[in-house]
Amino acid sequence: MENLVIVPKNSGSDFNTEIVDVPLDGTPGRSVDLDGDASSLSSEATRYEFMPFREVKRGLEGWQILFIAVSGIVGMGLFDNSGLVLGIAGPSGSILSYGLVGAGVICVMEGVSEMIGHWPISNAMVEFVRSFVDEELATIVGFAYCFATLIVGAANLAQYWDWPNFYQSMIFIFFLPLILLVLNCLGVKYYGNVESIAGILKLFLVFAAFVTMLVINGGDIQDQFQNNPTIASTAGIATLVGIPIAAYAYAGVEIVAVTAVEAKDPRSSLRFPAQWIAYITAFIYLFSVIVLNLNISWTDVRLPSLTSREHQLNIDSASPTNTSTAIVILAVKDAGLEHLAGFFNVCLILAILSAANTSLYVSSRTLFGLGKEWNSAKWYHRLGTTHPGNKVPVWALLASTLAFCWIPFVHLGGTGYTNYDVQEIMSGLATVIVVLVWASQCLAFIRYYWWLSIHRPKLRGEAFKKFDRWSHSNPSAPFSSRGAYIQPIPAIFGLVGCILTVFLFSTASWWNGGEDATAVVAVWIAPISLFILWLLLKAYNRRLHWGTLYVHLSDNWTDLKDELLRLNGLIYDEEDNEPPGAIGRFLGGVGKSVGDFGRSVKGVISPFSVSRPSGGA
Repeated sequence: MENLVIVPKNSGSDFNTEIVDVPLDGTPGRSVDLDGDASSLSSEATRYEFMPFREVKRGLEGWQILFIAVSGIVGMGLFDNSGLVLGIAGPSGSILSYGLVGAGVICVMEGVSEMIGHWPISNAMVEFVRSFVDEELATIVGFAYCFATLIVGAANLAQYWDWPNFYQSMIFIFFLPLILLVLNCLGVKYYGNVESIAGILKLFLVFAAFVTMLVINGGDIQDQFQNNPTIASTAGIATLVGIPIAAYAYAGVEIVAVTAVEAKDPRSSLRFPAQWIAYITAFIYLFSVIVLNLNISWTDVRLPSLTSREHQLNIDSASPTNTSTAIVILAVKDAGLEHLAGFFNVCLILAILSAANTSLYVSSRTLFGLGKEWNSAKWYHRLGTTHPGNKVPVWALLASTLAFCWIPFVHLGGTGYTNYDVQEIMSGLATVIVVLVWASQCLAFIRYYWWLSIHRPKLRGEAFKKFDRWSHSNPSAPFSSRGAYIQPIPAIFGLVGCILTVFLFSTASWWNGGEDATAVVAVWIAPISLFILWLLLKAYNRRLHWGTLYVHLSDNWTDLKDELLRLNGLIYDEEDNEPPGAIGRFLGGVGKSVGDFGRSVKGVISPFSVSRPSGGA
């Protein structure tokens, strides 16, 4: 196949590209110098092949991306884990835990949103690490994130299916995976509409729970900061124990970066979701936790617990009936509203299924992006291909779906683990991996920022002036993040917070003694395994020496220029002109209303805001 160089058109557009021939003998190709003169560019830095059936369809509107992210975030982490943190740290401790994690997630997404504004590409988070941190680490991040999203989906499903092993196995192996696979195979527009409906309904569910908790308000929050003595010796340590548990609830804010490659018009479609999803999530979680804590005592024995530390509070996992430990259902039952409790339980189950569906979508797109890198004839090459009709990565979807089926075998194999043991291990693994992925994005942005600052005088011309993030009036730049003017401070705080969460706060429940194998496995197996895999991959690629351990931020402008052009070359500009159906038009109207409301709020607060760099708001 012909080798091609994909470079930006000299037209001022952020996402248009042109194709220039590159000699097949590997000699440097000739391209228009984007500073104004003709020059020779490294063919390796800008070569990219858009092969048939290896690209997805750009069909997601901004409102769909927003609600997909909401659908993937809101799940067990809010409705069940909030009760777990409450039982450990008391009302004020749980509020502080969710608030601190929310602030950290905002710091993480500030950097991610700026980078995807420039590069709405496949496997964006992997490519950011590849370009600015380390190539092998990028591969590890991709596989780890794919695995973590599957764990999140599986853990969510396991939370509400507590039936005998045979029925549980049938559901996990056949029924639910088949439904999720079919929904995802219909095409990104159908998936976007389904999950947008789910996201809207989840927002209504949160609002309904909020109002219900206020109506049946059991009184003011009295107990403030507390600590469960079997978990933590002080209230401060109890709050630290709650931080990793709360972090699990925020897993999914980065989904915006995954959907970027399928955004219909990246500059407009990604703006609102990328800028605001972290703030929206933090707001929903913080105020929901406050209201939920009004109606349940932190000493209520029905609250979920760290099973490995408090066996006496466990629900019998062999029971054929399911008993929900979500705060909203417990509070409604206490108010004597049994039918409303049943309604909320059904809504929570549907919310969990929707979150699992989004986990499958995210995992398949991540696996698809990794498969595109494997240009060989082996079987895994198919993971990077799409269906010729609707451009869905069917093979990656199938591989991801099969990964849901392993949970029943944990029980059938006679391992001795209860459902709650399995959930603790899965949620712990997922939390550690997702937080490590967040840390990699913060590190990538910090190094990206620093590399740009080294060559700031060179950021000129149609292709590179959009990267001059220090210019307060830069119309060629895509949208900026809300805190772009104080970077890299948010990214540094995000990186430090992620590292502390994984290596310090995750062990806080051990500080007064009593750690057990389940907790140790959940915390340490992920970082140790990922580090070993990174070393092995480095050794395999013969890059295990100081000069190739990481990407060096060269003083040579050509190195940075080539890397920026390589990332630009990964932008796929397929345009979807298919008109939306009836459901799409209806949801588009809802999304437009949300956007209009957001712009109205912005108009109210804009006189009090500080000017930001990098162009648009």
